[in-house]
Formats: sequence, C-alpha cells, structure tokens
Amino acid sequence: MSEVYQSAFDASPAAQAILNHLGQMVAINQQACAWLAQPREALLGKRLVDLVLEDDRPYLFKAILASAESLSSFELDCRVPMPDGAVRWFAVQARAARDADRQTLWYFSQNLSDLWKMRFFHSIS
Repeated sequence: MSEVYQSAFDASPAAQAILNHLGQMVAINQQACAWLAQPREALLGKRLVDLVLEDDRPYLFKAILASAESLSSFELDCRVPMPDGAVRWFAVQARAARDADRQTLWYFSQNLSDLWKMRFFHSIS
C-alpha cells in the first residue's frame, strides 16, 4: 500500500479492513481497531469469520463465498464478542475484488458500524 493511501486509510473515520484470499486481515485501520477493542498487531492475520460469534459464522461465510464468486458486495449484521466479554452487533459491508494474481480480496469499509449504539439510542428514545 502506498504511503499516501496508507495515511488516508489509517486516518479515515470509517472502520476499514482489507482481507486476502484466505479471509485474513492484511490491513486494518485505527478506527476498526478501536471498534474491535484490539491492537492492530492482534488483528492482522486473523480471519474476519473467526472474530464474529460462532452462531453468526455460517452466515458471514456464505456471504463471503457468494461475494467472491460474483465479485459483488454484501451487507450483513453480525455479533462480535469483545475482549471484555460483552457482545456487540456490527453491520458489515464488503466488496470483493481480484488482485493482479487473480486472488480474491475483500475490502470492508464504512458500514462496519456499531449497531449497538444505534440500538441503544433507539431503545432510550
């Protein structure tokens, strides 16, 4: 990743991650690390599927496979166990692409939003 792009990627207010063809995170920005409450070093190399609650994994895996086959985007709400033991909902949006070697990559962005906050504020209003 170029230095200019890396700087913009890291400074983005949107949570963003790039996954390789194995589903492992090869890049993750500061906002995504903050939302997941884990340092970048702990997240790099992990598969996104392994971060979500076990009950939600089949849905995410199915969405990822369909996206890879059609090079399309997908949106999915899933639960993520946090390091403190809490479980939070996240709305994940991703788009599949191919790199120069024709390997599938996923770019997760923007709508990796924290549904817990939206649901909490909706419940108290």
